[in-house]
Amino acid sequence: MFYKDAIKVWREGNKEELINKFLPKFIYTSLKLEGINITYSDVEDVFAGDKADKEIEDYMDFCEGALKQDRAIEIKEDSALIRVSNFYCNFHNILDGKVSRALFNYILISNDLPPIIIFSNDKEEHDLSLEYFHKTKDISKMLNFLEKQAFKTWIKDYNVKIRSLKDYFY
Repeated sequence: MFYKDAIKVWREGNKEELINKFLPKFIYTSLKLEGINITYSDVEDVFAGDKADKEIEDYMDFCEGALKQDRAIEIKEDSALIRVSNFYCNFHNILDGKVSRALFNYILISNDLPPIIIFSNDKEEHDLSLEYFHKTKDISKMLNFLEKQAFKTWIKDYNVKIRSLKDYFY
């Protein structure tokens, strides 16, 4: 399971630095999933204070505020993805996708677990996983999807960096 590897990266890293790297990517991909026409550099510019964009700023404030809240839902490491998959599938239609994604990441972070980016280029699989849940009430497709997204969020880039460093020593 990739999420167990992501937990290791999360727990060994500096949380503040990891969240600071995570938030711009998360906000960018979450807004892209909603069909908002932005670029990653737009988000970076807002974070740096070089640009004003109300939609990005509002979502950034919401996410940062949610992350500062006390733990409301306690989850265990071995059932984290199951609980988050269930939460996300059930609340995606009630709340909008942006809020649901921010809240499930709040749940993870408040339980000292790594948050997950749902990448906009995986929108089709994301939507199919939600559709499958709404037809069957089975979270298995979303669970598998979030596992892959955790890999892309934390392990893929991390392993690429390790490999590239090793290349210099051979």
